[in-house]
Amino acid sequence: MKDKFLVLLFLSVFAGLCLSSMAVKSPTTDEIGHHIPCGYIFLDKGDIKMGLDTPPLPRYIAALPLKLFMDIKVPDDPAVWRTRDRTEFSRALFYEYGKDPDRMIFLARVPFVLTGVFLGLLVFRWTSSLYGRKAALAALFMYSLSPNMIAHSRLATSDIFAAFTVFLSAFSFWRFLRDDDGGVWKTVFAGVCLGLAQLSKYTALLLYPAFVLSALFLSPGGKSRPGKSLAVRVTAVFLISAAVIWAGYGFSADPVLEDALRVPEKLSMVRDVTGKVFAEKGEEAFRLAEKALTGMPCPLGEHILGVLGVIKHNREGHRVYFWGEWAGKGNPLYFLGAFAVKTPLPIILLLILGVVITIIRKARREDLYVMFVPSFFFAAASFAKLQLGLRYILMVYPFVFMLAGAGFRRLTANKRSGRFVALALLAWLAFGTLSVWPDYLAYFNEAAGGPEEGWKYLRDSNIDWGQDLPALADYLEKRHIDGEIGLLYFGVADPGHYGIRHYEPSDAEKASPGNKVYAVSVNYLESVEWTENTRPDVSIGHSINVYDLREKNKRR
Repeated sequence: MKDKFLVLLFLSVFAGLCLSSMAVKSPTTDEIGHHIPCGYIFLDKGDIKMGLDTPPLPRYIAALPLKLFMDIKVPDDPAVWRTRDRTEFSRALFYEYGKDPDRMIFLARVPFVLTGVFLGLLVFRWTSSLYGRKAALAALFMYSLSPNMIAHSRLATSDIFAAFTVFLSAFSFWRFLRDDDGGVWKTVFAGVCLGLAQLSKYTALLLYPAFVLSALFLSPGGKSRPGKSLAVRVTAVFLISAAVIWAGYGFSADPVLEDALRVPEKLSMVRDVTGKVFAEKGEEAFRLAEKALTGMPCPLGEHILGVLGVIKHNREGHRVYFWGEWAGKGNPLYFLGAFAVKTPLPIILLLILGVVITIIRKARREDLYVMFVPSFFFAAASFAKLQLGLRYILMVYPFVFMLAGAGFRRLTANKRSGRFVALALLAWLAFGTLSVWPDYLAYFNEAAGGPEEGWKYLRDSNIDWGQDLPALADYLEKRHIDGEIGLLYFGVADPGHYGIRHYEPSDAEKASPGNKVYAVSVNYLESVEWTENTRPDVSIGHSINVYDLREKNKRR
């Protein structure tokens, strides 16, 4: 009974921190610019190919409350939403067709808070089965007060949902492997969960090789029933997952590139690949591929198209800010560095203890599995070119809490001093998390100098995702700054909706400012020359720097 009370308490605190902090944050770039608009078009118009940069399941979930509880009228003309840059339509959906953007973003975010709660329950469940109730309670406590989990559980994006489905898939596959009798229901459950993970984020494709390797080297073993070899059972799981993926796209069998956006660009990538693979016969191979992609019915065509898009994006790379420098490609140390500065130090310390003790005491197969799956994801992400935030490895964190919970259990097993240290670490975590409210997206630990210094190490969704317009509006009102300000805002949300009168500074002002008030998103600091030697008056939510350069201020 005591355990149930603590579980309820921890998850209530988690949900409370999510709901209270999201109420004072504006929609992030990906919420208003991608996930919610795409999801609404999926449900309202049935046009899944409008946006395949992310699988559809999180977008369905984000848009479903809007479809059920709001009367949003989007014109039936596909030209309205099928544009190269979705920004114009995204803003129109929120500020013209929806007419109540605050209610829209709240309704879209609530299902993801619930997803975060279910993920916490699963962390507790799996940790309890492997390491006992004390470790499970510690793991859930760390999960519930993890700034990163709070930050992304309150956003209508794919990241927390992918973390949940990947973790659920890993859990179900382990139960499947342990059942050497080939239980039908565990096979079906593992396949369904694997399919749901694929519908959540394309990086979940890594589960297939991870599961194959786990089956080969980490399976508990035992005699299977005749005809139920491990290879056959694993194949069954994979086939069921494929059926679930296909169901997620409405069992469509259209050609891959039929009615797709930017077809010439995609065919250009195919020509490039066939040219490299088939050399002098590359053009002939391309023609065959083009005919198949544009005219041959293909189950899972939308999913394949989305994967091709991610491959293309990864090949092209993206501007990445890491440790004080912008680069055009990823860095193998990016996620290691991001994990080191954005994970609370108490969790890191308990994680190290849990891993070291587990290895020293001859890790069981289940321990190795819990360490291998997240390590596989971490390594793959580290060598990719798309490194736009810690959220890309958010799915490793549930495993981190499990192992950190094991470290807590070991630390409290013997001496009183160990119990004191363990409880002190949890108290440290609680203080650090509660003190940074509501700025969880911008959290950096003490080793990095806290959120105030975070911009020196990482940018983009690690700190500035366009979330702090309400706080900026509140600051301007309290300081009686009612004229236009020069605003360089990294986001899609409309500052005018919050009463912020603004204009975009000219190139001349970026080189030499006028006697005005400027607000600059930290993602744009390098584009404004004078910010390097000018101290901001305030940093709003650690993501928008405000510089009051009016003459009356200079005389103060």
